[in-house]
Amino acid sequence: MTRLLSAFALSLAVVLSAAPESVRAQGSAIEVSGWERSTASTGTIYYRCRAATCAAGATVSYRLQQTVQFAPIAAFRAHHETVNQRMIGASQGRIARIETLDASDGEMAGARTQTIVKVIEFTDGRREAMATGIVSDGTRHFSIVSTAPTDDVARTNMQAFLPMIMLSGHLGQTPAPTR
Repeated sequence: MTRLLSAFALSLAVVLSAAPESVRAQGSAIEVSGWERSTASTGTIYYRCRAATCAAGATVSYRLQQTVQFAPIAAFRAHHETVNQRMIGASQGRIARIETLDASDGEMAGARTQTIVKVIEFTDGRREAMATGIVSDGTRHFSIVSTAPTDDVARTNMQAFLPMIMLSGHLGQTPAPTR
């Protein structure tokens, strides 16, 4: 899997240097065909699916962080269980439950990652999958969130966007928010 992702990152670097229509760099930002890019006032960069070539309703976002702390995976999972309970409490009755599917440590695009995948069940019967993580290559640190109709799509989108984010150079040019 690591070899496949490394090959993908290398292929993506070649693709970006050729600037095809489907994926192209504009300044330090990457534009992806079928995905609408926007920047929130917080500095969070959002990509929202707007084409038939990606899953309807899928979103990938990332934000530069001043630092990230990698906890043991059990502590990372426990932290997210607390976050899940806060999300349910703050939802004003819209979220029925959140099921954590898995938590993992890894490496992707030359960066250390911790990822948690969960399914959010809403009281109206809708379900949304979310893959969320922290990433650091030693000098740049950020959080990334991928939401989609299924956990497989949320995971796939996160894995596809992470190398693009790392290769874009954008993260080194925008100051991280202060806390």
